[in-house]
Amino acid sequence: MVSFIITIPPSQNNYIASHFRWRACLLLDIGHRNFYVCNPLTQSFQELPSRSVRVWSRVAVGMILNPNGVGYKLLWLGCAGDYEVYDSIENAWTRPGNMPSHIKLPLALNFRSQAITIDGVMYFMRTNPDGLVSYDTMNGTWQQLSIPSPLHSMDHTLAECKGRIMLVGLLTKNAATCVCIWELQKMTLLWKEVDRMPNMMCLEFYGKQVRMTCLGNKGLVLLSLRSRQLNRLVIYDMSNKLWHRVPSCVLPRGRKRQWIACGTSFQPCLNASV
Repeated sequence: MVSFIITIPPSQNNYIASHFRWRACLLLDIGHRNFYVCNPLTQSFQELPSRSVRVWSRVAVGMILNPNGVGYKLLWLGCAGDYEVYDSIENAWTRPGNMPSHIKLPLALNFRSQAITIDGVMYFMRTNPDGLVSYDTMNGTWQQLSIPSPLHSMDHTLAECKGRIMLVGLLTKNAATCVCIWELQKMTLLWKEVDRMPNMMCLEFYGKQVRMTCLGNKGLVLLSLRSRQLNRLVIYDMSNKLWHRVPSCVLPRGRKRQWIACGTSFQPCLNASV
């Protein structure tokens, strides 16, 4: 079972930065260095120690469980190439080194896409050049992968399914718009389309200017599709290639628009401590 968090405390400087299984990492007050790790199910929070570096711009965050299942690591990455790693066992931040010279700076990070982790490696989306920046948490090395974005596509979000790097995005050509799913071909470093939203579901978006927000966890993603005329929530099961429209919900304070500004996903666990 996977749950989705789509609301956060009401502050323009607060946003959910990363997630891993039962934990959601919440970054608060940009520039004030405050990180919190929480278990949303038990509503328990832990404030992490302050970072040694004060960063006044937004950062991307990745989170990974240690191989032995005890403790976790958290990494923040800034567009200037600054980064730090938090170890929950040591309860401390460290600066392992500088970004290698072969990685182009500044990093035009895609903050709409959360980082994903596969086999101990964190992946972050970037542009100019399009592709990924990865960090191997086992040996502390960085790598840059130049991967052209699919033509006529936008609103890209990384996802992971059974160890495969996936990409979710909107494909728009002429007046037609649909959601497409791509898989990264590691030999060619190209995105290969593996599925797209059924035509019957795409018809209501024809001729409309559509934007998309995507949340994902282990092969299950929640899509928020919105335009001036309509708002739709759709769940996509990557493993079985199934699309499900989420029923409309009653929103608080009389709001009529049903769309996701930001959020995260997690696997509920009552006995997970923070």
